[in-house]
Amino acid sequence: MKYNTSEEQLRLRAYGRGVQHMVNAMMAEPDREKRTRMAHSIVRTMAQLTPDAPDIQNPDQRLWEHLQRLAGYQMEVDAPYPLPAAPPENASKDLSKKVHYYPHRARYRQFGKNVEMMLARAAMMEPGEARNAYLLAIANYMKHSIQLHANAQPSDTVVFNYLEELYGGPLPELDRENTRLVNGLLPNRLGASNASRPAYVRKSAKKTNKLIKKKKKKVR
Repeated sequence: MKYNTSEEQLRLRAYGRGVQHMVNAMMAEPDREKRTRMAHSIVRTMAQLTPDAPDIQNPDQRLWEHLQRLAGYQMEVDAPYPLPAAPPENASKDLSKKVHYYPHRARYRQFGKNVEMMLARAAMMEPGEARNAYLLAIANYMKHSIQLHANAQPSDTVVFNYLEELYGGPLPELDRENTRLVNGLLPNRLGASNASRPAYVRKSAKKTNKLIKKKKKKVR
């Protein structure tokens, strides 16, 4: 069995390996007239695989240019448009280079690097109401992130412990005993009470449950 990993790298992935095989068969055809007919057939196939966007000008010419690229800029056919004889100057020559990702890693994935950057910004602020409000907003965001990541409702104490750990020290200006963070709504499957949900959510859930019960009765 022949695997794709043993074949040459695709020049244009949007058209797939099947089109590349058709191009290779066309290039192996010695008759120019037959080769031209094969090229027109391949262009029609390419048009079906990649529908044109409304803002693209001369989509047919673009397809013929792509066909020339698939042929390694060595196609000799009677094309309806002038074809480039070489790749453009701004084309990337070395495709083996890897993309360098952001080098910094967050200490906790559920918070990301942005929380650490916001806390570093908070450390440069003057102590006062503005700084306290900024720290409280960060704590609320952290609680929401824990809910999304762990599907659980964390206590405010846990969130404040994370906040002080990432900040790098205690935050005595925050009144942890009298400060309450915002609680988000969790799905029914996670045990959240139906009474804590908005009215339109409760009505929608009731209708859904009734439809499910009717379907179960019909199946029985």
